[in-house]
Parts: sequence; structure tokens; C-alpha cells
Amino acid sequence: MGRQDFFISHAGADDQWARWIGWQLIDAGYSVELDVWDWAAGTNFVDAMRIALERADRVLAVYTDAYFAGRHAQAEHTAAFTSPRSGRIVPVVVENCQIPELYAPLIRVELAGFDEREARRRLLDGVADRKGRPPRPVAFPGQTTAAHDLTAAAANAAVFPRRKPSVWNIPARNPFFTGRNDLLEILENRLRTVPGGPGEPVAIVPLQGMGGVGKTQLAIEYAHRHAVDYHAVWWVNADNPTLATTDLIDLATALSLPADGPPVTVLRLLWATLRERTDWLLIYDNVDDPASLADLRPPDTGQMLITSRNPTLRHVADLLEVGEFDRAESVVLLRRRCPALSGAQADQVAAAVGDLPLAVEQAGCFLTDTSLDVADYLQLLSTHPDQAGLADPTLDRHPGLAAVVAASRVRLHAASPPAAALLDQLAFCAPEPVPLTPETTVAAGRFGIRVGNTATTATVVRQIKSLGLARHAGTSLQLHRLVQAILRGRLSVDEQVRTHRAAQELVATAAPGDPDSPASWPSYAALTPHVQALTDDPNPGSSPARPEPDQFRALALAVTRYLHTSGRDTTGRLLAERTMLRWTLTLGPTHPDTLALATNLAACLWALGDQNAAHALHEDTLARRRRLLGDDHPDTLYSANNFAVCLWALGDMAAARALHEDTLARRRRLLGDDHPDTLRSANNLACVLADLGERQAARALDEDTLARRRRLLGDDHPDTSHSANNLAEDLRALGDVAAARALHEDTLARQRRVLDEDHPRTLRTAHNLAEDLRALGDVAAARALHEDTLARRRRLLGDDHPDALRSANDLAVCLWALGDVAAARALHEDTLARRRRLLGDDHPDTLRSANNLAEDLHTLGDLAAARALHQDTLSRQRRVFGDDHPDTRKTAQQLDDLDRKVSDARCN
Repeated sequence: MGRQDFFISHAGADDQWARWIGWQLIDAGYSVELDVWDWAAGTNFVDAMRIALERADRVLAVYTDAYFAGRHAQAEHTAAFTSPRSGRIVPVVVENCQIPELYAPLIRVELAGFDEREARRRLLDGVADRKGRPPRPVAFPGQTTAAHDLTAAAANAAVFPRRKPSVWNIPARNPFFTGRNDLLEILENRLRTVPGGPGEPVAIVPLQGMGGVGKTQLAIEYAHRHAVDYHAVWWVNADNPTLATTDLIDLATALSLPADGPPVTVLRLLWATLRERTDWLLIYDNVDDPASLADLRPPDTGQMLITSRNPTLRHVADLLEVGEFDRAESVVLLRRRCPALSGAQADQVAAAVGDLPLAVEQAGCFLTDTSLDVADYLQLLSTHPDQAGLADPTLDRHPGLAAVVAASRVRLHAASPPAAALLDQLAFCAPEPVPLTPETTVAAGRFGIRVGNTATTATVVRQIKSLGLARHAGTSLQLHRLVQAILRGRLSVDEQVRTHRAAQELVATAAPGDPDSPASWPSYAALTPHVQALTDDPNPGSSPARPEPDQFRALALAVTRYLHTSGRDTTGRLLAERTMLRWTLTLGPTHPDTLALATNLAACLWALGDQNAAHALHEDTLARRRRLLGDDHPDTLYSANNFAVCLWALGDMAAARALHEDTLARRRRLLGDDHPDTLRSANNLACVLADLGERQAARALDEDTLARRRRLLGDDHPDTSHSANNLAEDLRALGDVAAARALHEDTLARQRRVLDEDHPRTLRTAHNLAEDLRALGDVAAARALHEDTLARRRRLLGDDHPDALRSANDLAVCLWALGDVAAARALHEDTLARRRRLLGDDHPDTLRSANNLAEDLHTLGDLAAARALHQDTLSRQRRVFGDDHPDTRKTAQQLDDLDRKVSDARCN
């Protein structure tokens, strides 16, 4: 293909306009390149676009909202716009659309709103104004030319897009229709299938989705875009067979068929007529019961589009599921409906309405009508959704989301009161999938909330799904957040309280397993959002607070424990703090569940680096449990172990050792050597011994604990990996660095597989492996691993977290070893300042940072500053650790070396 007069740039949704424009230009003697005519299947789209832009004298851009939203179309437009050749773009506006300010100065050809004759005149005059008359005679239509050969097969398709079939009753097009280009393309591809002969299935596409996702609007838009493809396009209200039959009889009348007589006779004649044609499209809107189509199904020659909330239509044909808008579509529609909204405000509103198209439309109209501040609207939407525009009918006579949900709830209750009760309970859960399972199941490992026996579960799930009130996957049900809000809003205060409690009892029927086991974490992940939602009071202040059901409190405790052990401590802290306030009020501060929750909250605080708060909470819980339960109660010992960990983390090694030794002795006596709690105490005592410099004793205890955990829990359990990591640290400290590296590498691989790369324990092992690499002389690899670990810890935990500071300290050591002493000094200074502020001057970690900074100063030649810092550090270490601690001896040796260097310098 040589030089072309025009390359037509258009959105996929505007194929018909592109074809019509292309045909008019060719008929007027211009040469045209158009993707739908010239680019075969399998063509590299990007390369074809580039070549087309190079060989075309001008680019004719078909301006619509879809055009400016399309990525490829905008790439073509930008390339032409930035061309040094003046007047290369010919904008042709075919619908009222929002033209970006950058392109507003371009002179445009306006076709929107004109009939075919006037549109053709304007098009040719518009291009002639820039081009002049065609440079060659217009070819005789019967003559074969390259241009005519090119489009011979497409000639019949180049019909003026505004021309409607003679048989047509489709509702008016929505001027605010937005997005959905992917769905429209899929729909077109499916309905393009032409039956190969009599008896083959009619091309049927069921559009299925919950109420409010825009199924009807999608069908209307498709019909208008493809009106020129059909001789007859007919809309059938399929709410029930009577209404559908009436509309089909009207179709018979429009086709000039006898419409008098029994409906069965008229339909028989209508089907016979349609059987002789393939150029028709019937749209059955809002089919509730697929069985009702049995006597109203057209012959097997044309095309049929169905909209329904009932997923059982998959028995008729493959469903095309219609979901919520993507966020960009929501923002576009909101700003079209309410231009005063900023992009950020539209994003907030879209998130609040869950990108549900009908709600997006209603919200935009409501904000335009009321000029309400966005923050005030969001508050109104969260408390009274029916007063926030969701009860308003739309301009196309849709009753609105609130009416749709209310009517469906009434129908569900009439069909099945248990299903309606379940729906109400789900309205108080999170807008996330709720896994359901029968009370008794033969499926191994099946997890879910139990709503009844197998038959009951299947029935209620099917009934709720059939009315489009929930999205489903298997036996999981998920309600949209606005559907939930509307369902809750229809209940009285007393009904809300009762239903909320019933929802807690329902969710508590799940049995997710051990929160410490990674195998149970997917089940806990599915339940967590619902526990979070149900811990909130449905009507705060409306009635005296009352305790949650016992089973739900047990589940809430397990969930907060899971959030800690799985590394989701921020979420765990928020849930535990909110729940703690409520339980302290309803149960009292000394109730066993309140104390158990305090323990879980303190664990999250400790993991997040707030060690002082964790220390205070663990200390208070331990005191209460000792007073209420006695020193030997398992709960008391659990608190004692946790409090000892806090003492260790805060640098009080002597007190931590004494409490760990006492707790371990009691647990061995009461629970036995192999109990998980006993092994936890042994593990933690070994950590203290290691920090006190008693590495041989720590190694012996770690080896024994690891062996027991491997035997009892398996090699991949998080507690086993924790012991392996500790033992590897002992091995490195005792000089067996190669064995430490091997054990750390094995442990890290297991943790990455079981826990994931960002879990705090995984990052601790990665940090320790980096230290092994440095000790073995591979400092470059150590630096790379420390940098990665530090970046992850800062992102996940923040710059001030003790683990992040540990990574920063040891990365600085690597920088020093690689000769970048200035960078090492800067990082050590920052780390020391943070540790002094957060941990105090005498904390072991603070003293290690001070010692490292002194070495940086020594290397950089600032001997006086280095000596002063070493002396201060040594004095503190002797007071905190004693003279025989490895850290104390190391600092003393470094200070001696420095003093000798200063003395030698003086002598010289």
C-alpha cells in the first residue's frame, strides 16, 4: 500500500462511523486506510499504526468520548498532533463530547445531530477546505480500483450510523452512557456469529449481573451502535410472560403481520416470519425466570440479547457477566453528571458507592441537584443511603437502586423466609465474599460459615443468587456495600440489633483452625473482614451495649492472634484496640476474654515497634492474671513469657533472664518438656542467654528446642523455622559461619515459601544470612541483601522500627567494610540518634550503634571524637553487661587499639 490521503483514527466503539466516513471519502476519490478494512487478524497493531501514520497525508480523527478515553486512539492522535506538518489532523465530531482543552483550538468538522445528506456534505466540504478538490477524477462506481476493491466487502456496512431500521422500538439512547468498551466488544464478537444453517442455535448472549450494574443500558447502547446491521430490532419487556407476549405481538404488528386472534397463533406466525430472515435482533430485558422463555423463544436464525439478574441463564447460553465500573469509568460519569467535582472528589464518591453504575449515576445527579459538599454527602450516604439519592428514580424511568433492592427483598421473603433472614444477616458483614458450607459435609477440609444442612445451604444460596442480590463464586456470597446499606436501613433499631447479633452467631459457626498455623491463614483471611465489620456496634448510643455471643468473642480472639502471627500487625492492632474498648465496657477489665485480647494487642504493639506500650500492657495483664488465677495458671505463664520478652527487647537482660527461667521451670513442671508453650519459653530464654554472651548455653538450648519442634511440628512450621534461625545465629557467633550460612539459607527458603518474602520472621532470617555473608567475606552480596531487607522493613514497619534500625546499622557496617566510610558514618549517625531517642542511651542496640560510629570516626581520622565515644560506650557496657560480655571486650579492645595509635602518632 502506497501513500494514502487519509488514515482514519477512531475508537473501537465507533467502527460504524469510521466505515461510513471511509466510504464517503473513497466515493469522493480519496484514498483511505482503515484498520477494520486493511489490517488482517494477527497484524501487530502498534507497527501497523506507526506505518499508517507515516504514509498518510492526513489523519481523520473521529471525536467521541470513547475516542478520548481510548489508549490506542490517543496514541494515534498524539502522534499526528505533534507532527510538524500543519493541518495534519482533521477532527470530525460525530457526537456531543468533552474535547480536551489542548485540542479545542483545532478547526473541526461537525456531524453530530445532522442527517446523512447534510453529514456527507459537511464531511466533504470540511476535508476539501484543507485539501482542495481531489487531485484526480472520481472513479466510475462500476470501475475496479484499488480503493473499491479494498472496500467491496464492506460497502454494505458503510451505512450512515444514525439510520435506524424500519422496525425499531428500542428506548432512547443514554447521552451519559460511559465506558464499557470491553463488554461492548465482547458482545459484538459473540453476536457476529451467523448461524450456518437451519437447526443451528440462535446467537444468544445473556447479560447477567446484580441489580444496578447497567445491564439494560449496555443492551440499549449496543442496539443503537449496531442499528444499521439489522432490519428489525425489538425490545421485549420480559419481567413476566404476559408483558413479553404483548411486546412480541406489537412486533408482529410492526412487521405487518395479522395480530388479531389468540396470542399463540400470532406468535406462531411471527416465528415463521423471523425464521426466513437473519437480520433481526430481539432484546429480552429483565428475565427473572429462564423457564419463562420456553414458550417465547424465537427461531434459530437471528440474534437474541437477554438481560437478567439470574445466573441460571447459563443453562441457556454462556453468560456475559456485567460487573461494576472500573474506577476511571466511575470518575468520568460522575464528572459528566456533576462537573463541579474534582477528580479526587469523584474518586471518593466512586469508592463510597462501590463503583456500582446505577449508584454512580444517582450520586452524580444528587450532587448536582443539591450542591452538597462531598464530605457531607459521604456522611449522609453512610448513615441514610435512601436519602442520598439512591431512592430517586432516574431520567430513563428506572426506579432507582433502593427500590430495586427493596422489591427483591420482598420477593425473597415470600419465596423463602430463611433465605431472607440470611440476606439480612449478610448485610451486616463486610462487602466481601462470605464462604458458606453445610453443617455436615463429606468434603475433606471444607471451610465455611454453616447455615444449615446441604439441602438448606444449596436452596438459600440459589434463591439469593436468582434475584441478583449477591455475587457468587461456588457457595460464597458477596453483597455490594450499597445493597447492604439499603437492607440495613429498612430495619428498625431493634431489628438491627437482633440481626447484627444473629450475624455474629452466624459467622462464629466457622471453624478456621489454629491461628498460628499457616495452613489456616487463608480461612482466617476470608473471615477477618467480616469479624472487623461485626465488632462495630450497629447503632452506637441507641441502646445499652451488651456482650457479643461467646462463640463470636472466641473467633475475634483467634482472628487478632492470626493477624499477629501472619505479620498483619497494623490490622491486628486496629481491630484489637477497637474491640478492647468495647469489651472493657461490656465484660469488664478482668474478664478472661478482655485479658486475652489485651495479650494479643500487646503482641501487635511489640511487633510494630511500640515496645514501651507493649511492656506496660503485658505488665498490667500479668499482674491481673496472677491476682485472679495464680502464678501457675497457663494464662498467667503466657503473660509472664510475653512480659519477659518485653524486658529483653527493652534491654533489661537480668530481669528478662530471671522471669524466663522461672516461667520455663513452671511450664516444664505443669505442661511437660514438649508442650508448645514450654518450647516457646525455652526459645526465648536462649535469646536472652545469647545477648548476655552465654552463646554455648544458648546453642545447647536452641539445639534441643529445634529438635523437639521438628519432631512435633515439622520442618516448615513457623516456630521450627524460628528456632533454626536462632541456632544459626549461635553457630555464627561461635565461629562456625559456614554451618550458619547453610542453616540460614535453608530456613529462608522455607519461610519465603510458607510465610512470604515480607513476613517479619522472613526478613529477620534474610538479615541474619546477610551477616553470614559478611562474616565469610562476601561483603558485596551482604550489602545487597541488607539493602533489600532494609527497604522492605522501612516500607512495612517504618524508619524507626527496631528491625529497620537493625538493618540500617548492619548495612552501614558493610559500607564501612567496602570503603565507603563517609556513607557508613552518615547511616550510623542517623541510626544512633534514632536508637537513643527510642530506646535510651544504655540499650544494647544503642551501644552497638555508638561503637560502630566510633569505628567510622577512627577510620576517618577523627581520633579524639572516636576515643570519646568509645570511652562512653565502654563505661555503659561495663555497667549494663559486665566486663566479660563479648560486646564489652570488643569495645575495650578497640579502645586499646585506638590509644596505641594515638601514642604512636605522638612518638613520631
